[in-house]
Amino acid sequence: MEIVYRALVGSEGHVLFDLAHHDGQYARVAKVLTKMHQDYSEGLTVQHLAEEANMSVSAFHLAFRKVTLESPLQYLKKVRLNKAKELIQRDGLRVNDAARLVGYSSSSQFSREFKRHFNMTPKGSTH
Repeated sequence: MEIVYRALVGSEGHVLFDLAHHDGQYARVAKVLTKMHQDYSEGLTVQHLAEEANMSVSAFHLAFRKVTLESPLQYLKKVRLNKAKELIQRDGLRVNDAARLVGYSSSSQFSREFKRHFNMTPKGSTH
């Protein structure tokens, strides 16, 4: 009991409290993270994600960055790029097909962002 009390009244106790109460910022961001990992190929926007979290766009942006240390769009880009890399390497998909499947409409934009993120071209990741 003493440990629980100390954790709750400590400087980060609000995190535990928010998690315990599912309407807290952390729980809301966790819900959106789940959506991002499931629906990464859809045209997700910050506005839509903020609505999903039942927050204003500015409050959502701050809460999301507090939890992930990234903006929602940066995080979504990483999810998409990692999934595309998996599709290329594990499933043997062509680069253009993988890009399309994870939500990119421009294969050149996908290739630029892939190279920036992984420090290699998508084709170079197949070896």
